[in-house]
Amino acid sequence: PGTELSATAIGNLLNKDFLTTPAWSVFAEICWLVFTPVILMFLAMKRGIFLWIGAAFLTLSYLSLDLFCFIKQNVNLETVYPLFSLSISFVSDQAYRTVVIDKKARQIKTAFSSYLSPDVVNIVTDDPDKLSLGGEKRFLTCMFSDIRGFTTISEGLKPADLVKLLNRILGPMTDIILANHGMLDKYIGDAIMAFFGAPVKHEDDALQSVLAGIEMEDGLIKFNRKQRELGKPEFKIGVGINYGVVTVGNIGTDKKMDYTIIGDMVNLGSRLEGLTKKYRQGLLISESLFLKVKDKVPCRLLDTVAVKGKTKGVRIYTTKKSLDEKEKKIWAVHNMGMDYYYKKAFNTAVKYFQEVNSVLHDDYNSQMMIERCLEYSKNPPPANWDGVEIMKSK
Repeated sequence: PGTELSATAIGNLLNKDFLTTPAWSVFAEICWLVFTPVILMFLAMKRGIFLWIGAAFLTLSYLSLDLFCFIKQNVNLETVYPLFSLSISFVSDQAYRTVVIDKKARQIKTAFSSYLSPDVVNIVTDDPDKLSLGGEKRFLTCMFSDIRGFTTISEGLKPADLVKLLNRILGPMTDIILANHGMLDKYIGDAIMAFFGAPVKHEDDALQSVLAGIEMEDGLIKFNRKQRELGKPEFKIGVGINYGVVTVGNIGTDKKMDYTIIGDMVNLGSRLEGLTKKYRQGLLISESLFLKVKDKVPCRLLDTVAVKGKTKGVRIYTTKKSLDEKEKKIWAVHNMGMDYYYKKAFNTAVKYFQEVNSVLHDDYNSQMMIERCLEYSKNPPPANWDGVEIMKSK
């Protein structure tokens, strides 16, 4: 070995094949020491896996460059200091992420885990930029549901039994909302307020809100079946859903803040829930939401109303997930009757509603429209009549 090393050294001297350290190599090492920590810090701010991938890529890249320069260019690049610098930067960034960024993610996860489905919580914690805490304008869907007559039924219950009963009803309803990518905003006594489309937006949020409302009605059927088996009173719910622009974000004070929505659209959603009693429907949706889902689920136009405090009318609909052939036909007949009603062709419209009522016995909405058509046939509305019914109560 000694002889071979001496021969190699003599050969290098004779061929002038020396290792060199040119100025550009020193400049490259300085750039590496300066920019590597910056790159790793940027990756650490994104996701933890990016930091690991970036550190591995930078290490392999530098070693490859060092080997290439040594073999092909006879350039001696420093190896220890650049890789030591990369290691220190990696450890520091990983510690920062664990202490600061991951802690923030855990706080977000804790705060939202009771209000959002697990997959949505994971999206928010993986990419906190999707969560606008300062407030923003956004189109989304809001839902209000309420248990009818709950106050009367609960009057004779003990506090513990009352809470247990509420949990039995609200628990499954909340699960349905979360399963359809909705966010639970709050419980208001026996009522639920939720919205779809924030903090994470999905392309089908409008449809998911309607499907959630339908599933809540179906869930109540199962609940009432159990109530009958126990010999206890059955319940009814009313669900109102609206779509439009709201302000969404953290709203409150430094003492207490809630991630919630505010706006006129929210008020209309609440009014729709109240109208479920008047129109004897479990679910009502607004015209704006109808336009988003009309090609996905069957809808039946019930009326045009101006809720209390408003003068502009809004068409309201009820919907189901699917209809049998008889229901499809009769819902189409009802909607045709509504078309003639708004055209002031009351004598024609009444025939359609009578056909609906003959098939759907004791159907409140067709009976209501029959009475209106007969009244307007005798006493025609004014020329500027637009079919809007003014609601005098909530």
